[in-house]
Amino acid sequence: MGFPTDGEAIVILVQLIKHPGIGIEQLARKVSKQDKRIDPVAVRRFLQFHGLLKKTSDTKQ
Repeated sequence: MGFPTDGEAIVILVQLIKHPGIGIEQLARKVSKQDKRIDPVAVRRFLQFHGLLKKTSDTKQ
């Protein structure tokens, strides 16, 4: 599992801004395209790396 592409990262950040209480699984589904699925683990790793993963239950698993 790697990091999301730059384009996917932008979409992750936009969706996180639009939906601040969104869970990781839901966020991954919103970012995924029909032909390519983004693994929630990659989304979590990206958010953790950049210090964007909330430690509260707002960003659910």
